[in-house]
Amino acid sequence: MPAAQHDAVLWLSGGSYDVIFDEARQAIKALAQIATVADETSSWPYQRYRDLTGFEDGRQITLTQ
Repeated sequence: MPAAQHDAVLWLSGGSYDVIFDEARQAIKALAQIATVADETSSWPYQRYRDLTGFEDGRQITLTQ
């Protein structure tokens, strides 16, 4: 996780973007008295576990001799 000039990071993860969106809004509302959002970053899975270059993260490497 990159370092940032903020006091706290809230990381939410789940299988459904709409549920995560609702949870994030609830968290922002709950923390509104003590904190404000300085930066927000969203992401999503692309073609299962691949990044935009096609690299598949978490793939087991088999060594043959």
